[in-house]
Amino acid sequence: MEEVSAKLNSLKSQEERIDWLEHVYGDGGFINEIEDDGKFVNHSETPNSSIKIGTDPMSSYALRDIKAGEEIIEDYGIYEEPEWF
Repeated sequence: MEEVSAKLNSLKSQEERIDWLEHVYGDGGFINEIEDDGKFVNHSETPNSSIKIGTDPMSSYALRDIKAGEEIIEDYGIYEEPEWF
């Protein structure tokens, strides 16, 4: 929690704080900041990828074959919400 507060306080504007909060998620008691192309993954209750099936909790894995040009979608509902959120 202290690290999250420090990060939020270091950002210069409310817009920057909101943007940062929109690109983090909680999982396994950790706050994960999305700094790569994962920020382009969208939500669906019928996902084609997931972080919950692979061996690396920081990576997404395809649940089925994904066609070229098809949007990559995950169910955000499986992510944990930090108590402070």
